[in-house]
Amino acid sequence: MSIISDFSPQDLSGTAWAFAALLFLNQPLITAISAQSLPIIGEFACQNISNMLWSVAKLEVSDMPLRTALSAPALPRIFVFLPQDLSNTAWAFASLGVCDATLMNAISSAASRRLEQFKGQDLANSAWAFSKLV
Repeated sequence: MSIISDFSPQDLSGTAWAFAALLFLNQPLITAISAQSLPIIGEFACQNISNMLWSVAKLEVSDMPLRTALSAPALPRIFVFLPQDLSNTAWAFASLGVCDATLMNAISSAASRRLEQFKGQDLANSAWAFSKLV
């Protein structure tokens, strides 16, 4: 059995996502996931970033260091985020009531170039997120 120090970015974000999908907040686990994620945040793939942000928002965890650290690798790669990753990221920040103007502007720019690829849910979540933050 693996211990959390052996977890990859996918393992970390997947575990956080699973608990968030169940709406089960295990604070020691989230704290451990955050602590393990911070040193390897640059290794997170786009989906790992958006899944982790979604999880933090869904569980209403206000882990400022993790949230801040996740925005940094998102910015330079925002144009390769899939539509669902873009909408999940925007939704997460809006759900937490955090307006990271630089990130939201980048999401807006990336989304506007690929609107035809967005599914209805992606569009609805994105519209809700932007309306909540203005």
